[in-house]
Amino acid sequence: MKKKQDEKQRIENQRREDINEFEQCLLGSLLLKAPEGIPQLKIQSHCFSNPHNGLIFQTYFKQVKNGIKPDILTMATDPDLREVGAAYVSSLTNKIPSAANLEFYEGEILKAWQTRIANKATERFKERIEATDYQGDIENVLREFISILSGALSEKNADFFITFDQYIDRQAKKEYWREYTPKLFGSLSFPDGTISAIGAAPGGGKSAALINLCRELLTTVPTGNPSPKESEKAQNIDAQRKILYISTEMSTEDLTDRLIHSLAWHEAKEGQSFNLESVKRTNQDYWKLLKYKYGTPPDYWEFSQDEQQRASLYQSVIEKYIRPAWGDRLKIAYVLGKAKYFDDICNIILNNADPGTLVLLDYLQQMPICAADVGQGNPRYLEIRHIMDMGKITAEKTESVIIAAAQLGREDRKAGNKGDDTQGWRESGDIEQTAWNLIKMIRENEKLSCRITKARSSAGVGTGHSLKWIPGYQYMAYSGKLTAPDKDASKKKANNTETMEQEETEGTGSDFNWSTV
Repeated sequence: MKKKQDEKQRIENQRREDINEFEQCLLGSLLLKAPEGIPQLKIQSHCFSNPHNGLIFQTYFKQVKNGIKPDILTMATDPDLREVGAAYVSSLTNKIPSAANLEFYEGEILKAWQTRIANKATERFKERIEATDYQGDIENVLREFISILSGALSEKNADFFITFDQYIDRQAKKEYWREYTPKLFGSLSFPDGTISAIGAAPGGGKSAALINLCRELLTTVPTGNPSPKESEKAQNIDAQRKILYISTEMSTEDLTDRLIHSLAWHEAKEGQSFNLESVKRTNQDYWKLLKYKYGTPPDYWEFSQDEQQRASLYQSVIEKYIRPAWGDRLKIAYVLGKAKYFDDICNIILNNADPGTLVLLDYLQQMPICAADVGQGNPRYLEIRHIMDMGKITAEKTESVIIAAAQLGREDRKAGNKGDDTQGWRESGDIEQTAWNLIKMIRENEKLSCRITKARSSAGVGTGHSLKWIPGYQYMAYSGKLTAPDKDASKKKANNTETMEQEETEGTGSDFNWSTV
């Protein structure tokens, strides 16, 4: 037993010596390299196991901030390092021949710090459940355990500030044509790392809008121009943009069916005898037509020429768009009853979304709560705020674009929203403050439009867009910009915003006053 303990202690001591050596090598690399050549580091002084090494690291960047180029002399004579000693500081550059492996040393230090945090969490967990006053409140113990562990995974070790040169470098290199600008919403921009929301009443077209964003991307083809213009570059990017659809409302099968219907309407040619002019009929025989192409229908089933042609249309859509994209460019996750917390949704995004991926959440109010809200008794609006905040952080980490469907509040649907256009959402005040863009879907009978009520880019706020909508096929198409009727041109210019608010309806039964420009 004593031999095992001695061996364990020997290994632990060796590990500490190795980490201390990595820390010294990193500090030596900093002293050998000019400050302007040092990459953005993830670690901070608290990540060092040796407090002296952490103090040297902190002092180095203090001198950089004060306009000093740190070297052995400036560091050895710094009053903050008096207790460390000039001899120790001077010895650091003797550890390495060059600064080539600085990022490797940083990675080893970071992993060692994360291991120490994990050990601390484990020790605290054991201490809590073995305490004499422990009464089985395992959820609280687990929550504390997860909270400590999350410290090693959070961005506490990232710098909150950037230099002005970093700002200029990042903005000058930004390629704005990479921003997602769907035609469905009049080419409104959705930058990477943002979360936005589409609001509508029940049956108002929320899911249909998300499905049509999928259809729009899947039917986008590259330009083929070897020297594309900016608009063509954007088209080429959309032709490759990935889609991650996360649903709590419809199964993967149901969503795929609706997407196929939308694509079929897009592909159908007007005037053909098998054109999808009868929504009711085609919805009824869809399964029959699918079985005709992919199954084994009973011998007594008969298929007319029109049915055979429609079956060929569905097969063409499936083979042209769905099958090639399935599981790679297009991923659909049905999470109802499977994702316990919104943290699980975020993990799905983190594990499946590449930069630029379009992530669709259907829909916001049905998403599970965040793990941190469990047992807290928080009101629903606060839970929604936490969901939006976690969504934004996840979008930033993955550099993806998240668009969430959301429900409008009952009062907003009844009143037609005569007041502030950023209000009227369920959990109003907690969706719009985090969202990059807010879009309201407006439906009256079979007339459909959308209105931009918030855009952080300030582009298009207050404008409306008409949508061609074939409900049975979940097909939408951008039909043009909308404006309020021109009752008094001179008065309209001065009161444009007020006029648009008064003219908009939300399915209240009043006249639908938008007109296409």
